[in-house]
Amino acid sequence: MHINKQMRKLALLGYIACALVLVSLMYYSYVNYHSYYPSLATLKENPAAIEGVRAENCGIMERLQEDGFVLRGGPEEVVVQMQDARFPKYGTVCVVGTYREGMIEAESVRYNDYIFVKYALSALSLLFVIYIFLKEWKLNAWRFVPRSR
Repeated sequence: MHINKQMRKLALLGYIACALVLVSLMYYSYVNYHSYYPSLATLKENPAAIEGVRAENCGIMERLQEDGFVLRGGPEEVVVQMQDARFPKYGTVCVVGTYREGMIEAESVRYNDYIFVKYALSALSLLFVIYIFLKEWKLNAWRFVPRSR
């Protein structure tokens, strides 16, 4: 019985420590919210307020233009200025650039060409893990029980 009391105290201390870590992370997020990257919505609402700010934005490339492309992040669209842009094969793009006159001047662009392939591999891996699990266990009423051999 003495061990159970010690384990309960240790578990309680662990829960309190986790709660304190979560509260401190929430406080840090609340205090430093103003220093986060501005969003595309902020760029559309008030471009003068974030003129010259360097930030990263990710989204879907809508269409190519002569001097860049149109980036869609949620409901917002913005023109990204850059040379030699191309459509990603399967995915999205992430742009690091500077906000200028309601546009983004791109410094670097990362094309995420693998995004759907990654999801397909993850789905196949999940199906494989479920298959292995169900070879060893079966669902009996309300719980999983080992399969008899």
